[in-house]
Amino acid sequence: MDNVHYMPSPLERLADKLRGLLKKDATNRQEWIEIQMCKCLTLAEMREAIPGNIEFGRWCDENGFGNEVLKHQTRAAAVEMGCEPAALRACLEATQRRSLREIFRLEFQRFTSAGKTTRKKPGRRKTKVTQEMVDEVHNRLERGAPVREPQLMKMFHAGEKTIERAILQAHVEREMRQAPPLIEPLPPSQMAPTMQQRYETQLRAAEKKLRQELKEEITAEMSKVYDGYVRFQNTRVAKADRILASHKGVMSRAVFRQIKACLHPDHCTFAYAAEALRRFTELEDVLVKPDEPALSGERLPQTAAELMAWRKRYGRG
Repeated sequence: MDNVHYMPSPLERLADKLRGLLKKDATNRQEWIEIQMCKCLTLAEMREAIPGNIEFGRWCDENGFGNEVLKHQTRAAAVEMGCEPAALRACLEATQRRSLREIFRLEFQRFTSAGKTTRKKPGRRKTKVTQEMVDEVHNRLERGAPVREPQLMKMFHAGEKTIERAILQAHVEREMRQAPPLIEPLPPSQMAPTMQQRYETQLRAAEKKLRQELKEEITAEMSKVYDGYVRFQNTRVAKADRILASHKGVMSRAVFRQIKACLHPDHCTFAYAAEALRRFTELEDVLVKPDEPALSGERLPQTAAELMAWRKRYGRG
């Protein structure tokens, strides 16, 4: 599995692109214009992928583009201007302001068609960027051929904005291919407060789940060990009970107590001593190991001659 890499989604690629733009400082005015153009086009692309206002705002907060980094008014102005790249470029080249929000509020409408608002009309839908458009841009970039919007518009029968989004998506994918395959996670210190709170909540839930799984696993393993130990001990106890049940002993409890009483200093009398001596003497054969093994009969023959004589003696020959 070492050769399997995580491939970010187009929306994640746009987020990484915007993070890079926010960290980039312009060294001259032309570079500042290009940075602002890319910001607006990127935010417009993001806004198209997340059509709901609440969902888009929540997504920005969770990915580090909240009010601490980009005010929601600035995001809205950038999205509106990013929908008309030609008017945006003309406005940025003519303005002396640095705030996208102020540029949109005071100047941008003068560069749109007939000075009309750039807000979308009800029911208006954008033409979707197809993979064929993006692949064509990739091919032209690989060959070093110029990427001209009119040619692409005529080829795919698409509008200017759709082609511009296709070109932007192709550039983003091209940059992401050259980037490391893995994306560094966003540090908690750079998260928005709401995102950090959700992150900590999910982290605690994950830790709780991990502890519960570990506890269940340890309990299951200990149960196996405990069950095996209990079975082993039960087997030993049952075996010991059988041995004790079959043991008859060398003397009765009454005889044992009589001898014990005789040995006690308070009962050292002649009657107790005589009876205890008799009982103890009767148990000599059981308690004392004999000097020689006892034979229960005639010794068995040890040689063939003894065997033949033994058979002849008992009439078995």
